[in-house]
Amino acid sequence: MTAVDLQDFTFIRTLDAPRALVWKAWSEAAALAQWWGPNNATIRVISLDFRPGGMFHYAMAFQPGHEMYCRFIYGEVVAPEGLVFVN
Repeated sequence: MTAVDLQDFTFIRTLDAPRALVWKAWSEAAALAQWWGPNNATIRVISLDFRPGGMFHYAMAFQPGHEMYCRFIYGEVVAPEGLVFVN
């Protein structure tokens, strides 16, 4: 087994929206299901435990019956300042 070279990936966005609405989009299951993922993908939220050490577990489908399972593991959750997770 070989070692995996992990690198941090940071992105910063400035949005023309109220801070509370942006935080809600990242912190609530129904909101994440509406916008997360590529265009034409359907997101099914399996679970959301929005806290440090918690997980967002979801399925992404581009056609019925063909789901890809994914998750975020949350590191830092500092409302409404910032969010760190591994996807």
